[in-house]
Amino acid sequence: VSENIMPVPMLSFAVRELNCDIGVMITASHNPAEYNGYKVYGADGSQIGEEVAKDIYLISQDLDFFNDVKTLDFYAALKEGKIKYIERQVIEKYYEEVLNCLINKDILKTKNFSVLYTPLNGSGNVPVREVLARLNVKDVFIVKEQEQPDENFTTCAPPNPETKEALSLGLKYCKEKKPDVFVATDPDCDRVGVAVFKDREKEDYVILNGNEIGILMFYYICTQRSLQKTFPKNPVAVKTIVSSSLVEEIAKDYSVSFKNVLTGFKYIGEQIKLLELKKEQERFIFGFEESHGYLAGSYVRDKDGVFAASFLCEIVAFYKQKNMLIPEVLREIYEKYGYCRNKVESFVFDGKQGMQNMENIMAMLREKDITKIGELKINKRLDYLKGIEVNLETKEEKILNLNRSNVLQYVLENKSSIIVRPSGTEPKIKIYYSVLGKTKEQAKSLEEYLIKSFNFKENYV
Repeated sequence: VSENIMPVPMLSFAVRELNCDIGVMITASHNPAEYNGYKVYGADGSQIGEEVAKDIYLISQDLDFFNDVKTLDFYAALKEGKIKYIERQVIEKYYEEVLNCLINKDILKTKNFSVLYTPLNGSGNVPVREVLARLNVKDVFIVKEQEQPDENFTTCAPPNPETKEALSLGLKYCKEKKPDVFVATDPDCDRVGVAVFKDREKEDYVILNGNEIGILMFYYICTQRSLQKTFPKNPVAVKTIVSSSLVEEIAKDYSVSFKNVLTGFKYIGEQIKLLELKKEQERFIFGFEESHGYLAGSYVRDKDGVFAASFLCEIVAFYKQKNMLIPEVLREIYEKYGYCRNKVESFVFDGKQGMQNMENIMAMLREKDITKIGELKINKRLDYLKGIEVNLETKEEKILNLNRSNVLQYVLENKSSIIVRPSGTEPKIKIYYSVLGKTKEQAKSLEEYLIKSFNFKENYV
């Protein structure tokens, strides 16, 4: 048991470090309260899969919560040794691993560098500030209203760092403090959000989306580790299928193998485990998902907001020394590798009937022989539930070596893609549009065309 509130990545680390069979995180996460609960981690430090989750559920259904659940006074159990607090040395080792993932740590000793941070009333407050202190960041400002735990999240409900609403109070602080970077972690501190200067003179900030953060991090890792000759042999990076494909273009430039996995960071953790079984975990250099989750080491099996927050500070400080703003860095990346745009649409289906409607829609899409989106031909259809990729031109079928999941993907002739999937945590169907254009204008125009042509609400709901 942790003596204080603890982030998700610390739990993932502790389970492995203490050779535990299981770890439980009672979490307030980033979702609205009605979808919160607890996360269960296996001995490998990853979230449990569907089969184990189903077993736990079935066992719980057989219990009488008034008669079958045994209880014991917490402090009595502590005294008897049936409960132990996680030792400080485990937490210290976690901090060391986070710091080891950074590339240019000394860059943060710069005098004229400032950070605004908000834990969004969650568990990141102590560990993120501790790591920044160890990196000698002198000027760290805190969004005071969001510093301490608040189960009602009165200033940021829902506390999701993907949204501008959750960051709005921090952006007001930016006008006063004028930090070089504003970083936010969600309540269980596995996700991160960030705002950076768009125009320093006008003191104007821009919020980066999850794909932009992933692209920026991966580009920085590749350029710096290549320059410093610290790449491992045969480096590997992993992303979820709904995340930006632009990173794959960067990977080709630096001879990094890139793997795509299903949505959910546990599948990225699974790839790290496979490398570890071969004693090749050092090959893993980066993993990310567009929903603001990032990791650059094999010390945990989940996304890590403590690492991501400190790494973003390093990146911003590095480019500040080069007199570059982050939007300028991203523009350089796009000019070299293509302009990407990634848009997510969500459609809510409430109640029991809503769940049935979602199942019906996914079944209908599988039955419907969609060959074009507007005037653009579909080259491939990937059905992750059946585990099959179909080439619509040659009619060839290929087995997908991934876990089964209720996801459909359409790959178009111009390498754009549309992915349809029910959310794993909310009663929603999500549509992911991914396009790559030679110019910013072309990418934007193509994205608008795809959304208008697919027209999910009119054609399929």
